[in-house]
Amino acid sequence: MSNHVDTAHDLPHGSRSPLSQRLTRGAAPEAEQPGCGEVSQRLLWSVLKKEALDGLPARFRFCEADQSSWWSRILADYPASSGVAVLGAQSGAEGRTPGMCPSAEGRFETVGNLAVLCGGSFDVTLCLGAAMATAERPEALLGELVRVTKPHGIVAFVVPNLYHAIACNLARAHLDEAQRALQGRALLVPGAGDVNVFTPRSVDELVKRAGACPRHVLGLPAVSGISEDVVLDAARYRELLATEGARQRVLAIEEMLLREGGLAARGNQLLAIATVRPGTDHWGDFWLTNGEPCTDAK
Repeated sequence: MSNHVDTAHDLPHGSRSPLSQRLTRGAAPEAEQPGCGEVSQRLLWSVLKKEALDGLPARFRFCEADQSSWWSRILADYPASSGVAVLGAQSGAEGRTPGMCPSAEGRFETVGNLAVLCGGSFDVTLCLGAAMATAERPEALLGELVRVTKPHGIVAFVVPNLYHAIACNLARAHLDEAQRALQGRALLVPGAGDVNVFTPRSVDELVKRAGACPRHVLGLPAVSGISEDVVLDAARYRELLATEGARQRVLAIEEMLLREGGLAARGNQLLAIATVRPGTDHWGDFWLTNGEPCTDAK
């Protein structure tokens, strides 16, 4: 795809992506206020600890797959843990260990890509930036996350919420874009490329195809509106709904979403947490090409 942005490579190392951060590099959400990103990060961290990390063995090993830089918080809050961060084949940072507190020495390393990691290596694998949103084949990326995770281990990732994508476009009176989002690709930020968008049901289906068992799909933020970038232009929206044809199209979109079901109808992002099944088939290496794939990768 000509507009594909591999954010796993493009995000600068050390940056952390708040839930509402624009999915292409360069700009902040239109309506985000100072502090919103921090609150979003704290919300994500709170849920991640409760639903995934706190139940792991004390000496768990983690893999952070997309440079979203949660590794530093994990090492600080779980002092017996150790892990790996994937820097990305085109980041220019291969072999460079980021700065960390002295207590983390010997507990953390970096690699150039997922393909060099052996299957079943980690208790938990995280993909909490924009990699799934911008991946040309998100199912292949998720397959790699599952591959490197131990049986019964946890995979956690975030993806853009289709409900939010449609709300954004309707708020801007972009009816065609809102309708197109039902196909799984959407324009969230004017002037940027399309991203993959999901519903709770489509996330569950993706997880099952990758060989894992869905545990949770949560819309974040659920009701508070923190960092939401939907800014309704009331005059344009009234103008949009002035014709019966437009009203019928909006009604059809609403009816389609209601058939999807699930509780995550709010939130910029969907946080998915899954458990890897024993005996999961490996998908093999995916988008990364520097380094040799592990011999057990198919």
